[in-house]
Amino acid sequence: MMREICKAVSATTVSPALLTSAERFLYEGLRRKDTNAMAAALAEAGPPIKEIVRRTGHSHRIVRQIVRGGRVDVFRILESALEPHLVWLDGQWASGCRNATDLWRRLGAQRFRGSLRVVCKRATRRRRSDGSPEHLGKIPSARTVARFMTTARDHLTKADTVIVAAVEAHVPLLVEARLVLDGFQAMIRSKAADDLDA
Repeated sequence: MMREICKAVSATTVSPALLTSAERFLYEGLRRKDTNAMAAALAEAGPPIKEIVRRTGHSHRIVRQIVRGGRVDVFRILESALEPHLVWLDGQWASGCRNATDLWRRLGAQRFRGSLRVVCKRATRRRRSDGSPEHLGKIPSARTVARFMTTARDHLTKADTVIVAAVEAHVPLLVEARLVLDGFQAMIRSKAADDLDA
């Protein structure tokens, strides 16, 4: 059973339904980057746009934009007051300073004149990226998976929820076992001893 769990948690495919809005935006950007690369490679080989449309399944408008170089920017990048301080901020984050207010105060000594809100947004994005489903990495133990799927199910973090969703999708026997356990616990709570025979 642990082999199936390891495969499920190590899977590189991510379900967009499990992502937050910010993560979905990043995921769509990565998919768009792959589409651009595929269409550009085909265009270099020389077939007409109509043939690239047929091979890729994308619309004529999208393929034309890629071929003409109009879809290069995958992500909409906004100019930020933090831009000159990003290297310093990354160093602070890596050293363990994760409090946005503390980072903002320290930035004051770096001649940063932006608001606390800008730093809070940056810290939130870093926290989300640190807990991204693409970086699950560590495989939880069987006991941890059992706890995630039973007693701790209503109090999971986002990363733990993604792990549970991956396990449920790839190991249906564990879902069946959980349903049986839920039924047994409900029977015990309701003191329905007659249901034991069923």
